[in-house]
Amino acid sequence: MTMSSSIGLETPRFHIGQHDSKRDVPLTDLQYGYLLNQGVGCNQEPTSTRTGSQADPIIPPLTPDDTALFPSPTVNTYTAYISPWIDLCSTNPLIANISRQVLNLEINYANFCGVRSIIIAAPSRDASESGGSQALTQYSRAVQEALVIGSALTILVHMPMYREPPTGQEVDETLSSIEEKRPTPLASKEIDLFAAWASWHHVRSACSYNLRLYVGMFLEPFRDPNASHGQLIIANSALQIPRMMPEKDLQTRWFAEPLHYLTMGPEVFQTNKSGFPTLSKHHQEMIFSYMKLKARPWILLCDVGPDASKFNAEDSSIFPVADRPEMTEDNFPSLADAAHIVTNESGRPGVDAHMEYLEWLESQQPPLTALESPTLTSFQDWLQSPLQPLSDNLESATYEVFEGDPVKYDQYEAAVIEALSEWKELGLPTSKQGAVVIAVAGSGRGPLVTRALKAAEYAGVKVEVWAVEKNPNAYVYLLRQNEMLWGGRVNVIKTDMRAWKGPIVSQSPDGPVYGRVDILISELLGSFGDNELSPECLDGIQHVVAKPHGISIPHSYTAHMSPISTPKVYGDILARSATEPTAFDTPWVVRLYALDFVCQRVPGRARFQQAWEFSHPIPESTLANIDARRSGGTMGGGGGSMAGAAGANDHNSRYCHVTFVCRSQGVTHGLAGYFESTLYEPKLESRRGQKVEISTHPERIDQKSKDMISWFPIFFPLKVRLMAFVCIPSAGSTARLTNGNIGADLVPSRHRTRSKYVAANRRHQSVSAGAERYIVTAHGDAQCAMRSEPLGCKREALIDIEMHKAVKLVPENAGCASAPSAAASGGSRRPGWPGAGERRDREPPTSRAETQQPDKRGVLRGARNRPTSHTHRRQQTAKMSSQPSHPALMIPGPIEFDDAVLQSMAHYSESHVGPGFVSTFGDTLSMLRKLFQTTDPASQPFVINGSGTLGWDMVAVNLVEPGENALVLSTGYFGDGFADCLAAYGAKVTKITGPVGSRPQPDEIEKALKEKKYKIITATHVDTSTGVLFDLKSLTDVVKRVSPDTLIVADGVCSVACEEIAFDEWGLDAVITAGQKAIGCPTGLHISMFSGRAIDAVQNRKTEPATYFASMRRWIPIMQNYEAKKPSYFSTPSPQLIRALNAAVSQILTRPLSERFQRHIEVSNKVKKAVADLGLGVVAAKPEDQAHAMTAIYLPDSVSISDILPKLLNKGIIFAGGLHKEIGTKYIRFGHMGPSAMDPERNDVDNALKALRESLTESGYKA
Repeated sequence: MTMSSSIGLETPRFHIGQHDSKRDVPLTDLQYGYLLNQGVGCNQEPTSTRTGSQADPIIPPLTPDDTALFPSPTVNTYTAYISPWIDLCSTNPLIANISRQVLNLEINYANFCGVRSIIIAAPSRDASESGGSQALTQYSRAVQEALVIGSALTILVHMPMYREPPTGQEVDETLSSIEEKRPTPLASKEIDLFAAWASWHHVRSACSYNLRLYVGMFLEPFRDPNASHGQLIIANSALQIPRMMPEKDLQTRWFAEPLHYLTMGPEVFQTNKSGFPTLSKHHQEMIFSYMKLKARPWILLCDVGPDASKFNAEDSSIFPVADRPEMTEDNFPSLADAAHIVTNESGRPGVDAHMEYLEWLESQQPPLTALESPTLTSFQDWLQSPLQPLSDNLESATYEVFEGDPVKYDQYEAAVIEALSEWKELGLPTSKQGAVVIAVAGSGRGPLVTRALKAAEYAGVKVEVWAVEKNPNAYVYLLRQNEMLWGGRVNVIKTDMRAWKGPIVSQSPDGPVYGRVDILISELLGSFGDNELSPECLDGIQHVVAKPHGISIPHSYTAHMSPISTPKVYGDILARSATEPTAFDTPWVVRLYALDFVCQRVPGRARFQQAWEFSHPIPESTLANIDARRSGGTMGGGGGSMAGAAGANDHNSRYCHVTFVCRSQGVTHGLAGYFESTLYEPKLESRRGQKVEISTHPERIDQKSKDMISWFPIFFPLKVRLMAFVCIPSAGSTARLTNGNIGADLVPSRHRTRSKYVAANRRHQSVSAGAERYIVTAHGDAQCAMRSEPLGCKREALIDIEMHKAVKLVPENAGCASAPSAAASGGSRRPGWPGAGERRDREPPTSRAETQQPDKRGVLRGARNRPTSHTHRRQQTAKMSSQPSHPALMIPGPIEFDDAVLQSMAHYSESHVGPGFVSTFGDTLSMLRKLFQTTDPASQPFVINGSGTLGWDMVAVNLVEPGENALVLSTGYFGDGFADCLAAYGAKVTKITGPVGSRPQPDEIEKALKEKKYKIITATHVDTSTGVLFDLKSLTDVVKRVSPDTLIVADGVCSVACEEIAFDEWGLDAVITAGQKAIGCPTGLHISMFSGRAIDAVQNRKTEPATYFASMRRWIPIMQNYEAKKPSYFSTPSPQLIRALNAAVSQILTRPLSERFQRHIEVSNKVKKAVADLGLGVVAAKPEDQAHAMTAIYLPDSVSISDILPKLLNKGIIFAGGLHKEIGTKYIRFGHMGPSAMDPERNDVDNALKALRESLTESGYKA
C-alpha cells in the first residue's frame, strides 16, 4: 500500500522533532522554515554554549559570550537543553554545588527568554549503585528547585528505558571529569531493568507529582553504569542500540508515565541491505502504541534527519515533504526481507531518508478501532466526578449521547429476544391474556422501549409495553415518541420506579386494580456494576414482577478490580486535594488508558479478581425481610440498628478479600474497577451456557461486548501509594510498604535478611458514592528476593485488598434514577456528559485526538478544550442558548449560526504551526473530502483566507493560461461575474446565458463545445441572484461525451452542503465555495476541491500564474502538509475560522448527506407552496430549475422592496433584495439553508413565512 492510498484510513499522526547535539546557536528563520517544510515540527536549542574553563564555586550571571539564546518571536517554539557538562549527582560537594548553580542560572534565563520546555539530562546513577541514594536525593532536590524557579517552564527529565551494560565506547565529559580518573569496577553480568524507572519515580515523587514535570525517554543505550564516576552519555551518545526490546512489564511501566519525547539516535535505526534505515518490529509496535495516547509523545530525532546547517535554498535535491517521491513498502523492507533483495543503486536513500522512513511508518499504523476513536481518545485519563444519581434530571442532549452506543442496545435486544423466545417455547403463563407484559424501568428517551418492540416483532410474541420514567421532561418526549414512533403501543407512566404499583388492568370502586410484569428491563448499571444504586432501585420495583416466572434484564452483575499504576490520574487527584479535601475519598470515573497493571497473571492469582455479585430478582424471603424492616414490624421491633427502617438495605452490603501477586517493583496508585453483567441466562437445557452478556473487563470485553463504549472504568485512589521496592542487599536499608488509607503513615519494614524484607501495614480508606460507601483496606506482604537472571532479577510481592461495600437506606422519596440518570454519575454515561447539577472542576478534554501541544505561552502540554459532541451541538442550536436575541438572518448567505460554531471561535489564540491547530486543520481538510464526496487521493481540498470570489481568481489564474478558451454558463449575476474574472486574467471567454429564471440547455452547450476547444467550462450550481439550480450531472455527461479534455468547474458557493455534489461520480474537476452559506460558518474562508486532473493542469502550465497569493503551486504543498498534519507556512491561516469550519462540517457529517439534501428539498417545497398560496411567483419558474436552499420571490406590483424589507425587519426577519440586473427591483430573496432548515425545533422558516404574509397584508396586498 502506498502512502497516498491510505488517506481514507484514520490513523494517529507522528509529531517529529529534532535535536542536533552539536548545535550551539539558535536556527535562523530560513533554517527553521526549512525544517518545518521537511516535516520537523519541533527543534531543540542550547540554553548556553559549552565552556572549557573551570568554574568558580560562586557562578556569576550569564553573559552574551555564554549563550546565543535571546528573546525572540519564535523562542517559545524552542525546547531548550540544559548544559550537558553539569553533574547534579556528583559525590564531590564542589561539583554538585556548581552544577546546581548552573542549572538554576540556565533555568532562570530560559524562563526569562520565553522558552517553555527545557530538558535536563537523567541522573547519572541509580539507587542500586554505590552512593546512588544520596545522588538521587541531590538530583531530585535540584529538579524541585528548578520547578520553583522556572514557574512557567515544563521540565523534561531525559531518561533511558533501561541502562545497558558497559561496551567501552567513549562517553561525554562532565565536570566530574576534572577529578582524578578512578579504576573502573568489573562489569556485572546482571542488568537491573527497572533501575532507571525507579530513579525517575524517586525524582517525580520528591517533586510531588508536579504536573509540569515530564519524562523524555531514550530508545538507545544511555550510560555505562560501571564507567568511572560522573561519566555521562546524553543525546549525542554513540553507543549501540540494544537489538532486543526489554520485557513487556517494563514497557508498560513506561507507557503509564507522562512521556513527552521518544528520543531516537543513529544507533536506534538499523540499516537494511538496500541502505534504508529501519526499526525492528518491536520498536515499531512500541511507537504505534504511544501514538494512540491522547497526549502523544514527540518523536525526537537526535543527530539524524535533515541538517539545517547545510541547507541551501538552491539545492534541487532537497525535497519538501509534499514533493518527495511516493514511498511504498518496497522502499523499506524488513531486515529479513532486505537480505533477499538485489541492491538498486538508483533506489538508495537520500539525506532525508530517516524522515521518509518515519513518514512511511506513520502510514503503516493500523486504523483506529471504535474504542480508539478521536472522541474517546480525548477522554483518556480525564477525571469525571460522580453525581448523586437519585436527584438529577438529565437533558435531552445527554440522553442522545448515551444512545450512541449500538453494542449495548444490540445486546439488550438480543436478551429480550431470548427471553421472549423461551417464554413462548416453554408455554409460560402471562400476566395479561395473550400478551407478555414488559416494563422498562427508567426509560429515558426510550431506546430500550424501541428495542423491546423490535425484539417482540422478531420473536413473534405479542407484548404489552410499559415505560416508567421519573424525569418530567423525558416523560414529555416519551409521549411524543409513543405518538410518532411507537404508534400508541406503549403505556407511558411518570413516576419513581419504586413507587410504581404496576400496570393498571381494570378499575374498581376502590380505585385501580394493578397487575404484574413478566419481564422487567433496566439499564441502571454503573462502572462497578452496583455503584449507581442498581440493587436498591431494582429491589424497590421487584414487587411488580410476576411470580414465579418473572424475569429481570439484567439478571446479574459482578464487580472486578485490579491494582494499577496511573501517575497522571494520581497527579491530577493530588493536585485537586489541595483545595478539595474529598479528592482521595471519591471513586472517579476515568477512561483509564496510560496505566500499568502492576500485578501479573499467575496460577491461582488472577490479574483481575471478582469483588462481589448481585442477582435479580432477589429471593422472596429477602424481600419479605425488607418490607418488615421498612414497616417496623416484628423483625424490626427490637431496637438498635434494626429499629424502624434501619437495616432494610443490609442485604446489599458486600465484603471481599483478594490477593494479587506483583513480580516486579512498582507503585500502586489505586484500584481500577470493572463489571460484567449477564443480561439473560437461558433456562432451557438445550441453551445452557448461551448467556447474553456485556462486560468492561479488559480481558473479556472483546468476547462479550466488543467495542462497547457506554461505561468507563471506575478508579478508587489510594491516598498513600502502595510501593513494592527493590530490595537492596546492603546494611541499614529498609523496604517500606504503605497502603491507600486516609492518614496512613509510612511504616518501616522489618529486616529479615540482607535480600528479603517483609512489611505489613493496614489502614482503612472510606470512599463514598451516593448512598453507598466503599471501605478499602490495602496491605502488603512484600517478599523481594533477588536472583541472577539473564535479563534481570525476579521480585515478588503480595498485595492484599479488602473492600467492604457499606450501605444505608435509600429514602423512598429520593427519586430513583432512570437509566441514563444513574449513568450521570459517570458510571454508565457516555464520555464527558455531566447530568444536571454536576460540578465540573476542570474543563473536559478536546473531542479530537489530542497531542502534546504548545499552549498560548508555547508550553508543550495537553489541550484543555471542552468537547462538543455532534449531537449536543444540534441540541444547542435549538436552544440558541448562548446567542443574544436578534433578527433571524434569512438571506441566501451569510446565514444563522449554530451555537457550537460560535463557541468554537472562542478558542484562545494559538500558533498556526502548533500541533493543536495543525491537527484541527488536518481533520477539517479530511472531512471536506467526505462533504464533497471524493475518495480519490489525487484530489486536493483547499481552505484559504478569503471569500467565495477568491475561488474565481484561483480558477482563472491557475487553470487557464492567457489566450486559452473558457466557456461560461450563466444563470444570473454570479455567472456573469465569473466570466468577467476569467477575462481579466486573459482567457478568451464565451458566455451562454439562460433566460431569466432558467439555464442554458444541453443542446446549446453541446453545440458550443463542438465549435472550438475549451480549456474549462464553468457553471454556477445555484446562482444566488435568481435561485436557479444548474443540473451538474447532465452537464458533466455532455462534456465527457463531447469534449472529455475540458475541465469542468462548478461554482458551488450556494450549493455545497445543501445540494448534492458527487465530485468523483460526476467527474467534476473543481468545485469552489465559501463557508458562510449552507456550511454555516462565518464569512472569510474560501473552500474548494480540485481533482487530480486539475492539479496536473496547474503543475504543467507553460507560464507562471500572474498572481502570488492565489498561486496554487504555492498552496498545494501547504494544503498537503496540513492534511497530513504537518506544520507548514505560506500565508497565515485563521485558527478561529478554521475551528468554526471544523465544528460546522463535523455537524454536517453526523448525519448521512442524503438526509441533509432531502431535508432541504422538503423545506424548499414548503416555502414554494406557501409562496404560491400567497398568489406570488418565483424567479425560477420550472420545478427542475429551482434551488432548494433559497427562493427568489416576485413581489406584487403594488409592493416595493423598500416597503416590504423594513416591515419584515420589524417582525424579526431579514430578507435580501433583488440582485439580477434585469429584474432587481421586482423580487426579494429568502434563504432557507443550514441550521434554519436542518433543525426541526427551530421555527425560523415558519416565522419567516408568517412575517411575509403579515408584511404583505400591511402593505395593502390581499392574497
